[in-house]
Amino acid sequence: MSDETPLVPADPADVPQTLEAALTHYSGHPRRRARFTEADELKVAITPGHLAKQLAEAGFIIMRKPPQTGGCLHLASVAKGPRTDDA
Repeated sequence: MSDETPLVPADPADVPQTLEAALTHYSGHPRRRARFTEADELKVAITPGHLAKQLAEAGFIIMRKPPQTGGCLHLASVAKGPRTDDA
């Protein structure tokens, strides 16, 4: 396990964007192509920000892999940690 990359806290500003991308690209059943309706667009506009706020208020810390050159943000896990009021 020593060769695994350690996780670092994700930037709080990136969390809603990552959740939005996940909600936008989720297609439901893996063998069916899901329709993306106006209601889905509204859900995607509201849910990520609300979910990120609730996770932060509950003391959850979103962890990610360290940034790599030319890479993009990947949420690796959600960990319950001590509350910090600096955010």
